[in-house]
Amino acid sequence: MPDGKRLPPARLFMGYDTSSKGAIPFLDGLFLIFLSAATCVFMYLVSISVNKFFSLPIKTVISQETPTDGLKCPAVTICNLNKFMKSKIDVADEDENFEKMELNISGCSEIGEVRGNLTCGQALLCAHVSYGTALVKGCNETMQQNIIDVLNRSSVRLFNEEAFFTKYGHDMARMFVVYCSYMESITCSDKDFFNFTF
Repeated sequence: MPDGKRLPPARLFMGYDTSSKGAIPFLDGLFLIFLSAATCVFMYLVSISVNKFFSLPIKTVISQETPTDGLKCPAVTICNLNKFMKSKIDVADEDENFEKMELNISGCSEIGEVRGNLTCGQALLCAHVSYGTALVKGCNETMQQNIIDVLNRSSVRLFNEEAFFTKYGHDMARMFVVYCSYMESITCSDKDFFNFTF
């Protein structure tokens, strides 16, 4: 330090005087030039980033290629999300289709007294599913519990879940609307498939 004077700490950097009255005034100017340049570059890059963000760019590339020899059809699994056919659930006991479609499964006649105006399918659906009261019009929690009580009261198991799914579920034959073929040359039918319920 020149002349033994003590400078304030803000004006000292590594023992050198950083004021413009210091020993190296050229460095102060150079420092300000670099600081200004760095600030300008920073502000420029921030403005580019902000503009890009607010322009909401979306880049989606879609390409489609089809082989010249055609597409090979993969193995297909048909999964119907509706477990039951509404047309079967709504068939009344007196309807001739009730017997033809074999909808008179065990439990139908036993719950006849407690199901009110519901068909057998509607009553079993009401009792079988925990949210059956929301699915079946005319089914309430009291009726649901009464149907369950009648089905559980017997020493013989009246309600067969697999029979209920099979009889009131979808027919594979009705799901084939136009045709069925395998490997372009082998025709198939509903007999080539099986129902899998879980």
